[in-house]
Amino acid sequence: METYLATLAGSTLPLPAWAIGVAWVALFAATNHVTLRSQRLLASQTHVLLEDPDRLAHMQRPSVVLTQLGVFTGLLVLTYWLGETLFAFVGGGLVVALATTLGMNLHSLAFAKRLARGKGATGALTLSTAFVFDDIGHRALGGALMLLVAGVVLANGALLGGAVFLGSTGYDFLRRARNLDPPR
Repeated sequence: METYLATLAGSTLPLPAWAIGVAWVALFAATNHVTLRSQRLLASQTHVLLEDPDRLAHMQRPSVVLTQLGVFTGLLVLTYWLGETLFAFVGGGLVVALATTLGMNLHSLAFAKRLARGKGATGALTLSTAFVFDDIGHRALGGALMLLVAGVVLANGALLGGAVFLGSTGYDFLRRARNLDPPR
């Protein structure tokens, strides 16, 4: 057990801090781009409709995206100054969480493309905002569970950090869903 804890406490990243920063910015930009494309394609089709598409679009507004960019950049810089292990947990965690999110969003983009081409669906379905938030939350928690298990098995701080970031995102979406659709 001591070896395991020493390995976990000694977590480092194989890339220099500037490369982690570049990777994070690239993944952040790619994730936001894919999300915007998915939202536009979903808005252009008639099979799956959203009850309140503006509520989802709010998360992609420039002011929200710039605030996220600023907060996470500050967090990366701060944890870099606080030490390599903490930077591996936070910096690596942010990169891993964004890479996982990008994968999930690419799936959403492929789904939206098929709907926009009019293939694979008939009829129409309107999804409530609470349902959409609940779905996003559960997908994020699924990704967090995968990162948590991998992080524990491999004693890797970056994977565990990614699990924390993705898990907190998932929990936040579930909280939003509950606030919109309280239990009866």
